[in-house]
Amino acid sequence: MTLALQQSASNYSNYSETYIQSIFTLWYTKGKPRGKMLVNMIEDVDPILGTRPSASTLNTMIKNKFLDWAEELDKEVAEQIESTLVAEKVALLQRHATVAREMQEMGLTYLRENGVGGARNAIQLLIEGLEIERNSVGTPKISQKLMDMSDEQLLDALVKTVSGSPITEITPYPNDEVE
Repeated sequence: MTLALQQSASNYSNYSETYIQSIFTLWYTKGKPRGKMLVNMIEDVDPILGTRPSASTLNTMIKNKFLDWAEELDKEVAEQIESTLVAEKVALLQRHATVAREMQEMGLTYLRENGVGGARNAIQLLIEGLEIERNSVGTPKISQKLMDMSDEQLLDALVKTVSGSPITEITPYPNDEVE
């Protein structure tokens, strides 16, 4: 390779944008390795320059370009994970509420058919079913409502909550010494 080609290959802006994006994808999916490790993972050469970037050039790409791209992707991933977790929690609590209603129905059916005498399990099913339903029903509705709110709406709700809280002065205990 000539000196001119080596020098141009060290400047990553000479590589095609498609090639840089493919290197970014490789870097991101392989856990964001340093240039020295990444250089050994790259199989294809750039169609424009006909070379692969050096470890030094890759470190420059990572520092000047890839870290910003990765930060944006990481934010999107975190948002999707958060949404998925909230949706899974809502579904879980809805299943709990359904089971709780079934427990209540079983308990009530037994009590109606057999009366109160010796119906400890039926009464326990009824009580536990009511408790589970009470705990499960309100939470999914609140979670879903929060998930559907925009950032601005969430911020407004927070401001209203905080500004609506009374401010109380904290006074020292009578035995505390004032310094």
